[in-house]
Amino acid sequence: MNEVRLGIDVACRADHQASLADETGRFLWQGWKFRTTTADLETLWAKIPDDVPVRHRTSIQKRRTSCAMRLDALLELLGPGWLELFGTISYGKAAVAVLERYANPHALRKLGQSRLTKLLIRASRGQFREDKADEILAAAAESRELWAAGGLDFDELAEDIAVEIRLIKLLDAEIAVLDDRIEALYETADPAGIISSAPASGSPPQPGSWAAPVT
Repeated sequence: MNEVRLGIDVACRADHQASLADETGRFLWQGWKFRTTTADLETLWAKIPDDVPVRHRTSIQKRRTSCAMRLDALLELLGPGWLELFGTISYGKAAVAVLERYANPHALRKLGQSRLTKLLIRASRGQFREDKADEILAAAAESRELWAAGGLDFDELAEDIAVEIRLIKLLDAEIAVLDDRIEALYETADPAGIISSAPASGSPPQPGSWAAPVT
């Protein structure tokens, strides 16, 4: 959210009504009644969130997207099935757990189905199990066959992938901190919870367990 738009329905005798929307037109809150008194106007301005952490979050999210795009390009080198497995742009906790240590197809074969399944269950909180492990191992086998004649250094590629994954983890942690800060700002500006109860309001989307789900 780079900017917010405040709309005011001015009344002659009744209370004025204000609504706040983001740059997409989505209401953050609406129908706030006030009069042109110092106290009411100060309350109104306090309801408009501090834009600094919001802009900071937007900037960090753009950096995360850039990392994810570079990661997409690296995974494409392994073969066409890898992007289908791990999604594009939104790499969640399970994908991060696998790719940070086991992006090398030989390392995946050595890890095996049982240990890979345990890793997936732990990282995804049970969402991904044996079926996902089998899909990953099959993609790794295809990569080994595709590059059997050489031409691609799996060790070097895995390290490049791990670098991007570590950056994504760092940026995700920063985004989580900013989300908490933004939420606290909303609570301070709106202790009665009017913003959070307004139609179409909510917290910014979070990275999912694999490719972030749409809810």
